[in-house]
Parts: sequence; C-alpha cells; structure tokens
Amino acid sequence: MRKWTADVAIDEELVRRLLAKIRGLEVTTLEWMAEGWDRSVWLANGEWVFGFPRQETAVAGVKREIATLSSLAAVLHVRIPLPVHVGDPTDSYPWPYFGWRRLPGEELGAVSLDDEARRGLAPELARFLRRLHSETVARAASGDRLPVDPSGRTDMRRRAPKALEYVDEVERLGLWQLPSALRRVLAGAERLPPPAAPTAIVHGDLHFRHVLVEAGGISGVIDWTNLCRADPAVDLQVVWGVVPPAARDDFLREYGSITPDQLLRARVLAVSLYAALALYGHAKQEGGVRSEAIRALEWVATD
Repeated sequence: MRKWTADVAIDEELVRRLLAKIRGLEVTTLEWMAEGWDRSVWLANGEWVFGFPRQETAVAGVKREIATLSSLAAVLHVRIPLPVHVGDPTDSYPWPYFGWRRLPGEELGAVSLDDEARRGLAPELARFLRRLHSETVARAASGDRLPVDPSGRTDMRRRAPKALEYVDEVERLGLWQLPSALRRVLAGAERLPPPAAPTAIVHGDLHFRHVLVEAGGISGVIDWTNLCRADPAVDLQVVWGVVPPAARDDFLREYGSITPDQLLRARVLAVSLYAALALYGHAKQEGGVRSEAIRALEWVATD
C-alpha cells in the first residue's frame, strides 16, 4: 500500500530556518496550511505559500514545477502556482522547495457544494483540460522536455490490479463496497492496449484537493508534482470522480473527442485515485478527505 509517513519531518522550526535563507523575504507570520502524502504546505505573511517535499519520491516533480510552471501559466486560462521564491537544499533539508503567491479560493473538497453547483463547474473544468491538453500549450510550455508518464498511470496491466488492491483495503476497513459490475470492468481493463505516443501535457493528479473554487467557479489548480506528458485519460478521471454523474455529458461535450478506451482508462484511474485518497483520509483521520473520496467512488460506480 502507499506510504503515508514522511521521509523528513517538517516542523515550524525547520520551515523558519529555510525561509530565513530566501533573499528578499522577511517572515513576520507563519502558519501550517495543509499536508498531502508528498508535501507539507505553509503560509508566510498571509501571502506566500511554500511547499516542502516530505518524501524523496516527490522531489523530481517539484523540480519540474520550478522549471515549467511559469511558462505553463502564461498559456493557461486558470491560475496556477508561480514559483517566485525558490529555495536550495541545505545541510538540514536535502531538497529544493519554492513559494508562490497565495491563490484565491478553497479546495473543492472542502467547500459544501451540492450536485447542482458542481454540475455548474463541469464545463469550466472541461475547458481547462481541453486547453491544457492542446498542442498549443504543449509547444508553448516546451512539453517535449517533460518525461513520458513516469508513474505508468496509463499502463492498465499495472493500474487495474493496483486499483483492485486499493479497493480491497478499502473494503477490509469497511469504508466502501465495490459493486460486482465495476469489479468486472476493472478486471477487463487489464486487456487494454497501451495508448498512442502521448503528446499532451497532463496535470497528473487532478482531484478535489487540487482544484480551488470561489464564487461558484474555478479559481485555481494547484499541486503539479505529477506534471508530465501522457494520454489525456490521466486527467480525464475527473469526469468519473469529481463531476457528478448527471453532469458527465456536460463535461464530455465541452471537452470534445474522447475515445472509449480513454474513458475506460480514466475510470480505472479514478477508482485507484479515490480509493487511495479514502485510505489516506482514514489513516490520517481526515474525515473530510475520506468522505469526499468515498462519494467520488460512489460516482465512479454509477454508470
């Protein structure tokens, strides 16, 4: 199963020492904001958000963010983090980190939106992904420099069994029960051939914690450590796990052409991702994450 514990303990004392090395930044206030399985996030002076890798597996992704996000932001129509303050490894902390100006809004999963409000977000989310996956963005952001699917997310021979492994643990804990029909779908997905050579830039880990919303719209997209080139299905899992079933057609019409194989890959990835998030929320006693992930699994199971 996934490793939830950190390779490096990140506390306020360490963060203050690291931020003291950032030229031009004088820290007057500092507060912990959030934590995921690979990064700890802190807010300095109520304005600057800093993300510190917790695990070595996240470091390559942080380096890609530092190198790519500024050029990507210039061609997207949604706010993303811009690396302004970049910190180098030190004797007490072995990895690079960076800070960006705080984006408006709150995590989608932390906002009490009913299905109708979420349906209103579906076309906007589809437009964002259509733009991100376009050749125009790939050229402008030098997508050819990004690795190709380094986590093997589109390899269904690996991902479908992994999804079932996560779901089996979810069931063992009594969090959710996989319908037999969806279990057959996952088993059959192992036979999917590899996708064509990928040209699209993908976010790589798009879910309810990484989409920010404000005033009924999308105000930002954060946490790009899985940024790479891959089949768009890697991001299109949101149509199963973030978009309510009644809004799927709205999303698909707005996004455009999606093959049946891509949609099936996306569904498998949705099961894997939201089962993992349910396990994370359970292990870390984050009830909001757990309940949001289980709701997403219910949507994935709804044809």
